[in-house]
Amino acid sequence: MPSWLALILIPFLSFADDRGCVLVQARKLVGVKEWGVNTGPEVDIILSSVDLEPGNPWCAAFNYYVFREAGYGNLVPKTGWSPSWVVGGKRVSYSPPASVFGIYFSSLGRIAHTGLIERTENGFATTIEGNTNSAGDRGAGGGDGVYRRKRSMRTLVCRDWLK
Repeated sequence: MPSWLALILIPFLSFADDRGCVLVQARKLVGVKEWGVNTGPEVDIILSSVDLEPGNPWCAAFNYYVFREAGYGNLVPKTGWSPSWVVGGKRVSYSPPASVFGIYFSSLGRIAHTGLIERTENGFATTIEGNTNSAGDRGAGGGDGVYRRKRSMRTLVCRDWLK
């Protein structure tokens, strides 16, 4: 680029912030699908990022993989255990982009699914999450890929790892 052009363009260029970097990585994975139950080429790579074998639930591993690929793996737990992602989290009506959410399952007595918040608006979150499906199911036999979902903020526990 000629230096005169750089002088004109550089003031107008914006570089992605931390949240933007995380969301760019998450968006790249929307549409990834399993090739079996909790396995497949991309799913196995996501699972291996937290030292888990194919066949394990991978929603929490998805979170770690996204943060790591964005350059923030040192800020978040390297784990496939979904409750670890929202320790100290709260139910809120708004959570910033790239926050992590967890969903409590009374049948298990714990947080049993997690993902990332892309944006919140009017009491709802648009999320990007792994090991789910178009209906929002989780785990073996339910989740089959990475999807963008819309969830009520009332059902989510949120934690912001980038604050």
